[in-house]
Amino acid sequence: MNLGFLEKAPFVNLLATYTSTLNPGFVLFGHGVTKNIIDTDIQRIQLHNNDFVKAIEFLEKLNFRFISMEQFQEIAALKIKPNYPWVHLTFDDGYKNNLTELYPYLKQKQIPFTIFISINHIVSNKRFDHYLIAAAIKHTKQNQTLTEIAGSLGITNNDRSALINLIIRKYKYISVEEKNAILPTICNLLDSYEWEYYNRIYESEDVLSVDDLKLLAADPLVHIGSHGYNHYIQTTLTENERMLELQQSYNLLEQLLEKQQTTFCYQNGGINDFSAQTKLSCQKANYKFCFTTIARKWEPNTDLMEIPRFPFTHSYLPQLILKAPFS
Repeated sequence: MNLGFLEKAPFVNLLATYTSTLNPGFVLFGHGVTKNIIDTDIQRIQLHNNDFVKAIEFLEKLNFRFISMEQFQEIAALKIKPNYPWVHLTFDDGYKNNLTELYPYLKQKQIPFTIFISINHIVSNKRFDHYLIAAAIKHTKQNQTLTEIAGSLGITNNDRSALINLIIRKYKYISVEEKNAILPTICNLLDSYEWEYYNRIYESEDVLSVDDLKLLAADPLVHIGSHGYNHYIQTTLTENERMLELQQSYNLLEQLLEKQQTTFCYQNGGINDFSAQTKLSCQKANYKFCFTTIARKWEPNTDLMEIPRFPFTHSYLPQLILKAPFS
């Protein structure tokens, strides 16, 4: 349904009245923000800068209050419902453009936000596996090898866009051992010169440096939380692997930022990506607030180890506001 008309007067005024009556609260999530989207198969989780700005402006028109993670934690811990509509912005993974594109805009508006960091990618200056897989599959000329890789995963579709989605979906849920075995083969679909070229083309997929991370963390507007050590989905790990992933991330972030860690974001974050056991593991690792990607609004009785978040997209926000009483 196209609800774009809701962004125009007088509908914005009606929506503002609607939200001020309901006083809904939402945690929103995104990843990166860029002015240059070339290929959505590869830049699959990047939000265009224009859409990001429109989304912020839309929320401002509806009189949403942008709260900090510290304010959210107080609301959550006290199990209260504020008498105003509020939103907290979160961004996953730790992309370089969180500093170069996102931060200057939000800083100028004094809007607080959270970045959930996959810390091994930052300290190793390593791009995420989904980018490596998508770029290799989209641009390789080694058709026979690509067919063999797909076949080893039980995939027969030859359309490159469909193949990217299928392989990434399959890759997310295989074991660490299987990931370590297949990823180098996928990366070898491109040679070093091709990787150098495509890494320049897709600069939106670059990650923060440690210095970038420290710079962001020094600003009171920015909260840094954990998104794990290697960005492995919790339910794909053994108990020992899971605790190592959680504790390495906790300890390294605390060491680098000299701040106690309290927040964690489940990798992928869907209903099958965490469980009662993984929530217990997070508690053992001293995390107090754990975030999902399950689309529900905040309620005072929400489980603090299963906090819902909605996707942060300009086109989705009008629907989100209208669904507030029912989500």
